[in-house]
Amino acid sequence: MATAIQRRRGTTAQTANFTGLAGEITIDTDLNTIIVHDGSTAGGFRLAKYTEVQSAASGDIESVVAGSGLTGGASSGNATISIDYENLAGNLVPSANNTYSLGSASNVWKDVFVGPGSLYVNGQQVLSDNSGTITIGADAGQNIAIVTTGAGSVELTSGSGVIEMKSNVQLTSGKTISTAGGGATQQGGNINMNSNSINNLDDPVQNQDAATKAYVDTQLATKDELSELSGDTDDITEGSTNLYYTSVRAQADANTAIGNNTTDNLSEGSSNLYYTDVRWDTKMAAADTGDLA
Repeated sequence: MATAIQRRRGTTAQTANFTGLAGEITIDTDLNTIIVHDGSTAGGFRLAKYTEVQSAASGDIESVVAGSGLTGGASSGNATISIDYENLAGNLVPSANNTYSLGSASNVWKDVFVGPGSLYVNGQQVLSDNSGTITIGADAGQNIAIVTTGAGSVELTSGSGVIEMKSNVQLTSGKTISTAGGGATQQGGNINMNSNSINNLDDPVQNQDAATKAYVDTQLATKDELSELSGDTDDITEGSTNLYYTSVRAQADANTAIGNNTTDNLSEGSSNLYYTDVRWDTKMAAADTGDLA
């Protein structure tokens, strides 16, 4: 009878808990393969079966070629693949929504170059380029705020063009419009107050300055008082046709009207008769003392 040699053996689970001597060989009865031990590693090291080696040999990689957006590759040995940051040939889309950032507070991008297109924030197109006009927009009913802090200013500058306000402009209560340096704020056309008033004017200084009602009333009252006190019109300026009253002018007009102390040039009404000597004598002759009070 031939002599048989039988090795230590066990299932895969049993083998995993067994630490054999250095160089010792055991058999995994579940996988039907040899386990080589080194005297310290539990479970040892399993040897591949022929079928496994044959299968692996038929799928050998002959070369690694970089695809879109990648550089590198090799036909043997180790292959290094890198991202070609300057020649991306597709969209750069994150694998999860609203999860990843482009840069950070401590590591920011220096410049961002965008061609004819748009910038979207939270699904809303807020910046777009259309026919040479850069448009900043918002959702319906949504405000756009330009905010600075501290002493920062908001500057709007238009080269050789103008800054157009195409809707009503409303200032917050208590805010003002002024010119740098304190100079006068100029208008390019008439101001239509739309039946509103201009309030808190200062007293006029130059001929073309606007005046308040109080200032005009004071000036008129002053002229009237001076005329009444002095008994003349020296403080009133007259025009070329609308002349003020004087005793000399009144007497001259009366003399002209009555034709040198006669009533020949006067017209009387039906009841308001002018005085004549004949009418006076007639009235006095008809009167008696009974008519006197």
